[in-house]
Amino acid sequence: MTGPARAGLRRGLAAAGLLVVFAQPGPAQQTGANTATLTLTPGMTWDGGTDTEDTARAALGLGFSMIRQSRSSYFTFSASGQAEWGETNASSPTSNFTDRALRLGYGRDSRDTKFDLAFGYRQGDIDDLTLSIPLTQDVVVIDGGTVETYTGTAALEFGRTARFGGTLELGYGATVYSDTQRTDLDDRETASAAATLRFDIDDRIGARLVTSLSRSDRDNNGQDTDRTAIGAGLVLGVTKTLTAEIEAGRSEVITGYGPGTDSKAVGGYYTLSFTETRPDGAITGSLKSDLNDSGERRDTARLARRFELPAGTFLAGIGASQGENDNLRPLYDLIWRRELPRAALSASFAQGFTTSSDGDEALNSRLNLTYLQELSPEASVQAGLMLAATDYVGAGVDDTQRVDLSLAYRHRLTRDWDAIGSYAHSFSRDRGGDEEESGTVFLGLEKSFRWRY
Repeated sequence: MTGPARAGLRRGLAAAGLLVVFAQPGPAQQTGANTATLTLTPGMTWDGGTDTEDTARAALGLGFSMIRQSRSSYFTFSASGQAEWGETNASSPTSNFTDRALRLGYGRDSRDTKFDLAFGYRQGDIDDLTLSIPLTQDVVVIDGGTVETYTGTAALEFGRTARFGGTLELGYGATVYSDTQRTDLDDRETASAAATLRFDIDDRIGARLVTSLSRSDRDNNGQDTDRTAIGAGLVLGVTKTLTAEIEAGRSEVITGYGPGTDSKAVGGYYTLSFTETRPDGAITGSLKSDLNDSGERRDTARLARRFELPAGTFLAGIGASQGENDNLRPLYDLIWRRELPRAALSASFAQGFTTSSDGDEALNSRLNLTYLQELSPEASVQAGLMLAATDYVGAGVDDTQRVDLSLAYRHRLTRDWDAIGSYAHSFSRDRGGDEEESGTVFLGLEKSFRWRY
């Protein structure tokens, strides 16, 4: 199956609510008895695109998840994937198992100590999975290849009820590309460690010492990055509703593209932030200055107001950011969720700076709109719009945009069976100026088995 065809099928299942990718639940979410769920989603898909012939395929989505918990520990497991049967553009039969995902989680919780361990694996189309990565970690990528990601984290918190405590966090990640068209997509590995020591001077003043280090290694000519930071901070309870945080320290960034190309940047960093709690929400603000992954300084200021309303949530934020080689840029944040008796509406817009594998700084912007309407106790319809864009700061690098439109209908046939139909349309423009357009129709069923043990 070609990249656009795989991506179209994946978007079609996502629009219909069929794509089973389980998030890692935290201890606070794990209430009730130990449970397990098995979901089957057989169906047919028809897709086509700018550079592909129309194809018809059979698909079977598989998903399994389980949660086991006690008063002091939890264990979670989830796995999902998609089996496909059909023909390629050359009309040759093919079958594969794609969009694979696996997550494991374990944790223990006591009065003074908390420990969490997590592992994750995902495989899928590059242009789809990059949209699930936080804005500050990667750019939007349009490519017909596939990517596999591996993640592992361990976190320890101690002294939770004492005046002295701290946290220790370890992380590892790997990204492996295959069948790519772009030459700048390099496999990479990342490792990180961070530690915080907390000293509560009294009920209103707390001090902390922080340190962190990370290393990112990219194959071929990608940018390798080593970061270290050490600093100190204060947490101040100014009033019963106003909390302020101050942190300052030293950052060091070493970048290189191979032997003998290392470049070192050293500088101070600081973060000033406050949170004022209101009866209907909160006001938050921050001012940050630090070195990015290319060793260039970036200053960012943000101010946001959050409203917790009976029918939903509303957040509006504004800010500005400026880098060494960039003009002052405005930043915007928006979150709006509203729930009605038979409908739900959500809208979000967010922006954040990141650094590409070539060392190019870029501004990511992402807009999401979703509307869900219950037509009857058995039927519902959902529409969605997603816009993702990467605006590169430096000259000579083309920006990247992508737009996804989706429409899905779900009808409950029996207690355990649902019928689902969806249409998804995607338009994208790559860094090289290449444009791609595709559409997908999906018709299928969904069956879920749930049990307690």
